[in-house]
Amino acid sequence: MPATADVIYVAITFADDSVGVMQFVTRQKDGQGNTVWTRPATADVVEAEIAKSVFDPHLRPIKRWTPVNHHDIPADRSYRNAWRHGPDGFWHDMDHAQRIHVERVRQARQPVLDQLDREWHRATGQGRQQDADAIEAQRQRLRDLPSTMDLKHAHTIEELQALWPVELPR
Repeated sequence: MPATADVIYVAITFADDSVGVMQFVTRQKDGQGNTVWTRPATADVVEAEIAKSVFDPHLRPIKRWTPVNHHDIPADRSYRNAWRHGPDGFWHDMDHAQRIHVERVRQARQPVLDQLDREWHRATGQGRQQDADAIEAQRQRLRDLPSTMDLKHAHTIEELQALWPVELPR
């Protein structure tokens, strides 16, 4: 049997309102289930662990931390950097999620544009003007992204994900 641990989960809200989630081990067990060590989840002990973590409070000041139920942490982590947390639990800051979405569209379109550029040059070099014009129309549609996407009506992550351009791979 592998070693196991008892953990609590902590939502850490930073000064910019972004959220990180940390596991805090309260008891480590060996492969036979025997307790190897324990530590209390007091405020001082949790804060000391946060100070040692990748959530460096000197680089990212912390507003607060809160114990959370593991089942309340969103399972879909695709827009994790837009998570917020408060007394009512986790939610997505949709303005931030939309900015993440736009950046992902920009990143996803680049290799497609690169391939279309090669095809356009080939068609132009071979004198296939009709093909070159069709490729240029595709290139222009991609260059216009994401400004042609209407994200203001996306009020949930699911609605935002549904607005992914069909021309781009996910």
